[in-house]
Amino acid sequence: MKRKIIMSRGLIIGFMVFGIIACKKNKTAAGVPYLDELNLPASSNLIYTQVGQKTPAGLVTKNKEGFLMYGPYQPFDANDYHLTINGKVLNNQKGKLLIVIAKNKGSVAIATSEILMKNFTETETDTDIDLASVDFSLTEPVDDLEVTARVSADTNIIITGYTISK
Repeated sequence: MKRKIIMSRGLIIGFMVFGIIACKKNKTAAGVPYLDELNLPASSNLIYTQVGQKTPAGLVTKNKEGFLMYGPYQPFDANDYHLTINGKVLNNQKGKLLIVIAKNKGSVAIATSEILMKNFTETETDTDIDLASVDFSLTEPVDDLEVTARVSADTNIIITGYTISK
């Protein structure tokens, strides 16, 4: 009889602990808090590049097509968000920048935006500006939000960082 009571209590305690973890919406299953904003400089270890170069000025294109920026693979809570990517359009005003916000290791796109460099005026070149601005919604928490910036070979920009905010 005592054995059953101890086991029953163990099950009840186990269930209660599991219920608290499962119902707590501001943490991942691993116990990591979901973010609701993020401000990252291009120098952050959470931002990676395949075709650019990390410099003190930011992520610089190198006349190659591909991912100038990707990351940060961070957990975000369900909400409406705004992404702003800062940087500089350098002298040529050619090429394009494709922004994709994704989840599930980049396999599910949440929002996309294509920016043509020719749309920037002469006065906006070589000046730190908002290169891209994208609104997106997360209907459920995401464990690995990713922001990618894909450039064409003729794109000549520097990304200095980005902000995700509510």
